[in-house]
Amino acid sequence: MNRIKRARGTNSVMTGVFYLIAVFFFALLISFASYVIIKGFSGATPEMFRFLRKGSIGNQLFNTIYLVFISLVFSVPLGVTAGIYLSMYAKKGFLTKFLRICIETLSSLPSIVVGLFGYLVHTGNSSYYNDDRGCD
Repeated sequence: MNRIKRARGTNSVMTGVFYLIAVFFFALLISFASYVIIKGFSGATPEMFRFLRKGSIGNQLFNTIYLVFISLVFSVPLGVTAGIYLSMYAKKGFLTKFLRICIETLSSLPSIVVGLFGYLVHTGNSSYYNDDRGCD
């Protein structure tokens, strides 16, 4: 009985210690984020968001939103349709099992890893980035 009380006491103490560590790191994260946000907003001007060739980010913001919208227009209907088909109508077999494994694997990867891999494949096979001058 004494051993169980000691284990519960140790559990309570360690839980408190881990909560204090979590609160400390959360406060650190909030302080860093607020510092960056405050410094960023203090340096922002309306001229930054214009569509000029130099010194503004209007073109980059527009192109980012445009590319995200275009990719969503194609990927959402395709993904929803494929998901409905695989869950409702597809028969059990090797192909559906393989596709489910592929989907689960891709959903578990961070998007930055997939993006960097795609960048590596694109730049490795492109003659624009690899020429005969030895500049790979």
